[in-house]
Amino acid sequence: MSAAQKLATKLFGQEAETMEAGSSTLAEISESFDMRLAQSLTAQGDEAVNEVIAEAEAETLSLAHDPVTDLDSARARLARQFEAATPGASPVAEVEQFVPIVMAALPFIRTGISIIGRDKVVKFLAEKLAGLIKKHIGPQAAQLIAAPIVDVGLRMMTLEAEGAGGASVLGAEAIVATLEDTIRAVGELPAEALSDPLRLEAEMHEAFVAATSRHIPRRLLVRDLPMVETVQDHGVWVYMPRVTRPLYRYKKFTKVFRVPISQPVARAIHFPAGDTLERRLLDAGARVWPLEAEVHLYETLPGTQLGHMAAFESEAQPAEVAEAVTEFEELTPEVASMLINEPGIGVRRPLGKGARRLFRVAAPGLRVRRVSRFSVRLDAVAVPPALRIHLRLSERESHLVASALSRKAHAQVIAQVRAVLGAPFRSALATRLTRHLQEKAGMPVAPTRPPMLADKLAESMLSAISAKLPTSATALAQAARDEARGVTMTFEFRFADKNALASGDPKSPTMTIRPGWHRD
Repeated sequence: MSAAQKLATKLFGQEAETMEAGSSTLAEISESFDMRLAQSLTAQGDEAVNEVIAEAEAETLSLAHDPVTDLDSARARLARQFEAATPGASPVAEVEQFVPIVMAALPFIRTGISIIGRDKVVKFLAEKLAGLIKKHIGPQAAQLIAAPIVDVGLRMMTLEAEGAGGASVLGAEAIVATLEDTIRAVGELPAEALSDPLRLEAEMHEAFVAATSRHIPRRLLVRDLPMVETVQDHGVWVYMPRVTRPLYRYKKFTKVFRVPISQPVARAIHFPAGDTLERRLLDAGARVWPLEAEVHLYETLPGTQLGHMAAFESEAQPAEVAEAVTEFEELTPEVASMLINEPGIGVRRPLGKGARRLFRVAAPGLRVRRVSRFSVRLDAVAVPPALRIHLRLSERESHLVASALSRKAHAQVIAQVRAVLGAPFRSALATRLTRHLQEKAGMPVAPTRPPMLADKLAESMLSAISAKLPTSATALAQAARDEARGVTMTFEFRFADKNALASGDPKSPTMTIRPGWHRD
């Protein structure tokens, strides 16, 4: 059992399932959970973890509510109300109480709502949404919806932990999640849409249908329902982690995709860090292709932190959980298409707005994680301005370089570095150059400048390695054989003046080679 799971068991146990969701205790435990989880992630060993747990048990908290803990309470309360409701009776009052709590937990939607008037929008949504769900509440409906969720989740996500007779909460929560997603989607609408009743109803209905297809098993819905995410009836999104019910911090897709990942597909999946899935799998120890792997899918909720998912989803040991957050990456439509052949389940959203979709690749014996492949340092006030790029080779890549150098296969070394400096690296470098030039150089940057500069820098780095390899081979070989992890190749570029950062070409770089990873 991981540190976070021990912590959750101590803090919640079975009491969390029966506590009054509206009580101050729930809000206090929710706040304490996040704080103690963060502490447990850095605790070294069972003794330290137990100390954190003891402190959590002994501590009496008097913390104010925040929007996320209020939403915890509201979800649990509404699910109980739906389980006990009379089918056919419109739950307007219950939904009307839920809507503003969802909105309060999503700061980016407040402006448009406030312009139109919160009460007006809340009443409109409550009446319409209550009418849409009134036939799908009550104990029988909850059991009907829960059954196919558990049928898949029992095998994939150990939803048997719901306990005897407790699985029906999954059905009630599916309706709650549908409402929550619908309210969030409506809240993102521009003020013009919110002020037009006809358009608002159309937008709300479309959002409701889409949310229904994400949370209600396909076999219970009408055939040919528009806006479904997946081609096959794979599964649905459920609130997680179940062990901390009713305090949820993310959603998980009930289907775990077991897929063979070919090397060309892994090579085609690029990440913002400047590398590919192929490099991560190879560095993790993949040697046979196609690689049989599991792909787990997640969706964020208000208040989600990667540490929440790492603590309950990763197989890392307690002391490694903080590093395990690097197992999660954005699930874009392109990645979803290549990895699981389901492009509709991927999303592309601006950071800080709306829910994010993430995925994690798991394979026996492998830890597939993100590493910092390079760093950029810009000194725009120096005379002349200096730009340093620290290129980091992994332990595996360093051994390949050392092996090639031992055979005097210099062309092979160049080919290896050229692969590292390929399209993913250049795209990531362009993104970082945009930020550095704007923030540190304080000058307007044409959109075409960072990609062009990134290409020039990458080509100059490759040329510098090729030109200096005969004289630097010994230093590179020694660094590659060093006990320190990996190798850092630092390239320093000088520009004629500050204006040259925006439009000029850099001079040929100096190159230094050091064992280990550096970012100075």
